[in-house]
Amino acid sequence: LSNILGWVEHFSCSWTPHGCIASNSTLNSTNAQSPAAAAGHELESLISHVPITDFVLQTVESLLELISNLFLVCLFTIYLLLSGNKGAPDVPSRVDQQIMAYIKGKVALSALIGTTTSLILLSVGLDLWLVFGTLAFWLNFIPNVGAVVAVFLPMPLIVIDPNMPIAAMVLAFLLPFCVHMAVGNFLE
Repeated sequence: LSNILGWVEHFSCSWTPHGCIASNSTLNSTNAQSPAAAAGHELESLISHVPITDFVLQTVESLLELISNLFLVCLFTIYLLLSGNKGAPDVPSRVDQQIMAYIKGKVALSALIGTTTSLILLSVGLDLWLVFGTLAFWLNFIPNVGAVVAVFLPMPLIVIDPNMPIAAMVLAFLLPFCVHMAVGNFLE
């Protein structure tokens, strides 16, 4: 640290027209200039190895790509807003109906998963069966990961429960797993 401070003082003193005033408390003595100069050269060599130009080029390239994509999105949005629905007047209502049917189906299947998970955990004797059933309902809306989290979430409580038999532990894992697999792969 003293070498770097000495280097900074050395270069700041060399920029002033009269140099720095020599005193006993400063590092501007002849003994401190050689380590300061060495630290300065070391710092300059480290800075020369930093790929600043690559970083700047990648940043500019990313910004230009972002601006290009933003321009295309704005262009398509303006086109769609100005064109209206001249060709098919019932397309938006049909799309809305399909989206609503999907949402209703997803809620119904999530309710089925939440209810069956709650009943399974209640039957194996877990105290927080309603909490984990509700979490299974909400986690079913997250694709792929939600089912895995919903199955593994009650496992720490099941494993550390000293009154839980091994068969109940296995069933508390396998049955919700099978429910999630059946609903995810066959019903959805």
